[in-house]
Amino acid sequence: MPDYRMENLRVIVVDADPAKRRLEMIRAVLHLLNVSMVREAGDTVRLFQRLKEFPADMAIAALPPGEGAMLAAAVRRDPESPNPLLPIILVSDPMPPEALARVRDAGVNEVLVHPITVKALVSRIDSVMGRPRPFVQAEDFIGPDRRRRGGEGYDGPDRRRR
Repeated sequence: MPDYRMENLRVIVVDADPAKRRLEMIRAVLHLLNVSMVREAGDTVRLFQRLKEFPADMAIAALPPGEGAMLAAAVRRDPESPNPLLPIILVSDPMPPEALARVRDAGVNEVLVHPITVKALVSRIDSVMGRPRPFVQAEDFIGPDRRRRGGEGYDGPDRRRR
């Protein structure tokens, strides 16, 4: 059982292209989940402004992969970022593996590919809120630990130990 409640979540939805109506779709799904504390932002500047007045538990960004990577990099690395640890779920169109790697390396916590379903969004929310991965701050990376599986396949001398 997760230690958070959907109705208590504070979410900022970032959508730079309202013509695609993704914001409305995400808001509708959040409403079905009883998430009522939702704010909107159209870009990184507005997201930072919103975060200063609304301490969000997570951001859901409906953006193309490149814009999603830039948003995540700004949240993680910009000295003006109000919350560099903010969980970010990117909602995007299907993307090639190299774009997915860029998004992951920029610090996005979870990716959800269109079309979204209630079940899929609940799964991503549960992942970032109920089972968050450790946050890593290294010289060349800031974000959630990118390793999802243990390294059971390798037992050589360079294997990391826990």
